[in-house]
Amino acid sequence: MQKVLIADNDPETRAFYAQLVAEMGHLPLQCEDGIGVLDCASANPDIDLMITDIDLPGAWGEQLIEVVRGIDRLVNVPILVISAPRTRTELMRLLVIGVRQWFEK
Repeated sequence: MQKVLIADNDPETRAFYAQLVAEMGHLPLQCEDGIGVLDCASANPDIDLMITDIDLPGAWGEQLIEVVRGIDRLVNVPILVISAPRTRTELMRLLVIGVRQWFEK
């Protein structure tokens, strides 16, 4: 069983992703904002995957991803972004800082 950190400020979206993750036999860890992501990451050093929206309260996604990538034990954790459309420049910056995949909502 892998731990999957799910960050989205919309409770219904978060619950949907968590249900999918649980149905695949993994443990979903749900966060509604940037502070929650950092708290969850600190409490769970063995996170296997992060799924996040870019528009989270408390931290814009790029900043949050840079902080997560700065944590030694999370430097290689795959990060998938599921968010509203972005400019090509914004998408390129996210890929440069370590986002593995982008999916548009």
